[in-house]
Amino acid sequence: MARYEQYRDQDGKAHLVGLGENGLYEVPINQYQCVRCGAEIIPPAPGPPQICDPDQGGCGRKSSSTRFELLTKDEEEELWEPYPEPEELDLELDLLWEEITEFISDHLVMPAPEDYHVLTAWIIATYKQESFDTAPYLHFVGPINSGKTRALEILNLLAYKAVFVTGITAPAVPRIIELYRPTLLVDQAERIFRSNDGDAMYRIFASGYRRGPRYVVADTEDPTKVIVRDVFGFKALDSTNVFDEALTSRSILFRMKEGKPKKLRISADDKEQAQKFRAKLLYYALMPDPPAVTLPSDLNGRIGEIYEPLLRVEEHFGDNAHSILLKRARESEKALKSRMKDTMAAQVLQAIYDLSSEEMERSYILLSDVSERTGLSPRRVGYVLRDLGIEKIHTKHGRAVPLSDEKTVSDLQYLFKKFSIVQDQELIDWASNHYSRTLESFMEG
Repeated sequence: MARYEQYRDQDGKAHLVGLGENGLYEVPINQYQCVRCGAEIIPPAPGPPQICDPDQGGCGRKSSSTRFELLTKDEEEELWEPYPEPEELDLELDLLWEEITEFISDHLVMPAPEDYHVLTAWIIATYKQESFDTAPYLHFVGPINSGKTRALEILNLLAYKAVFVTGITAPAVPRIIELYRPTLLVDQAERIFRSNDGDAMYRIFASGYRRGPRYVVADTEDPTKVIVRDVFGFKALDSTNVFDEALTSRSILFRMKEGKPKKLRISADDKEQAQKFRAKLLYYALMPDPPAVTLPSDLNGRIGEIYEPLLRVEEHFGDNAHSILLKRARESEKALKSRMKDTMAAQVLQAIYDLSSEEMERSYILLSDVSERTGLSPRRVGYVLRDLGIEKIHTKHGRAVPLSDEKTVSDLQYLFKKFSIVQDQELIDWASNHYSRTLESFMEG
């Protein structure tokens, strides 16, 4: 189905428009087609027609005798500020980028200059959500009066169908996302994630970062059924601290600090300017998809997934911020690796690498030795290894990690690299030694 967007005129009447070769064109709201006779029907009330209306050229069949396919869209009752009529964009893409960046910088004090470009790219990307396989989250972290809530307020003015919430229940989130495909902005997120709905909220956010995974819950009215929700979409949140590392790894993290922006308040003129931007951005939503980009080889992991939509819209706009976004992406990669190195998993892996390197003839590493190196209890070490998917064996000296098993060596090699335990050449040497030992063990066996 072609893409259509809704706007309201000055009288509040809803209009539905698409974009063709000759520019914008209007289509009827809530238009259906009868699959039996092909007639195009507009029912008197929202939802599918009950009859293929003869007065509209229909065959007169009731809905029990035919099926109706939606050609356009139902009228939406906006949870966001209604859009004005789209304003044509021709050769103004790079200018719009600059104007939005300047608008953000007037109202926000961000930690680094490149952050303004990141926010501009993210805002624009929200209008092309269906073009991407990933939807990066934004996470603003900082103390009171650091500007993190103001950041969400600016996004609320500009992002696609922005819905700004300070409190929301977990069941409401997937319903809103499926009904409206909004950009969800969550203020004081740690309160929501630590509430009774916290576990469900976490699973929604974990599922919604990449296209494909679904959020599944039991149907409370029918024990034989489940409810499957598509919760994919752009989201942003703020909190006073990083409260979940897995969620942060799906986000672009901004550590906010107190500062004085050029404009202390969002005035009526600012809101009017934001509406002008939204008119152009709504037109952009109807334009062809942004071009694909080839990511640098060092950004092919999670960080590459996060930044790809931003780099694609940046390419579409012809802005020269490409190197700025890549710089920010590489800083995010470095920060992620730094955070990972501070985890218990990194401590355990570092101890395994050190012990196996100090005595190259070892065929296994005792969990008790890892415990002694890390200060963690043997049981905790076991839990960490379980979560990492590392096999353990029983020996006469206690539980251990086998180094004579090819799969375990391969898994450790991957984890050493992921957690930045060693540099590439050291990793190659380590793996070569232990792969040769696994082969010797196999031959002896």
